[in-house]
Amino acid sequence: MIDSAHGEYFIEVKDGIIWLTLKGEFNVESVNAYDKEIKTLVKGMQNTGFLMLINNLNLIGATPEAYQESNKHNEWLAGQNLIGKATVYPSDFLKTIDSKMVPSKNKINHEVFHTIEQAKHWLDSLK
Repeated sequence: MIDSAHGEYFIEVKDGIIWLTLKGEFNVESVNAYDKEIKTLVKGMQNTGFLMLINNLNLIGATPEAYQESNKHNEWLAGQNLIGKATVYPSDFLKTIDSKMVPSKNKINHEVFHTIEQAKHWLDSLK
């Protein structure tokens, strides 16, 4: 059987921030996989406010269906105790595609950065 998920992701909690690092090309299965893990993490926080940092520096892209699932994920985040979400992109090209394909990010406190340091500084200011 061939594994149908593409792309790699890593999730960790550091300094009170959920870090999601994406690498490669993503499809529906890979987005659904990290969505499930993040939902489990957030539910375990028992309604405490949380911050997120999305590291897309090694992201190549995603299928249209993966962007649809990402939009659903951010819709779900909008209903949680998310204080702020920072996303780091390697290029304005990926940032532009993501902002058009995932409009639900407009419903959350979301900022875009070019470096991890800038993103972390902004998130720390929300603590």
